[in-house]
Amino acid sequence: CVGKALTGGYLFAARLLGTAAALRTAAGAPLPAAERGDVDRITARATAALGAESFTAAYEEGRGMRPADHPACTPPPPPEPRPETGAP
Repeated sequence: CVGKALTGGYLFAARLLGTAAALRTAAGAPLPAAERGDVDRITARATAALGAESFTAAYEEGRGMRPADHPACTPPPPPEPRPETGAP
């Protein structure tokens, strides 16, 4: 997810940042200090690319999204079992 955010997926990044912020708020969990640099860097890049108004709109949209609403961040389903062995 972060790679996509850093390689030009600026709307995606803004929405994802909003979703993460909303989840942290709901859980009562502050942004870990170790993640502050990444969040600040992605925020700055996305804001510069989109403009402050568009970034804020996408961020606020993301606050209303669930992690599952970001397909690029959702792990794929497990493989189907093979009929001959039952193993994936």
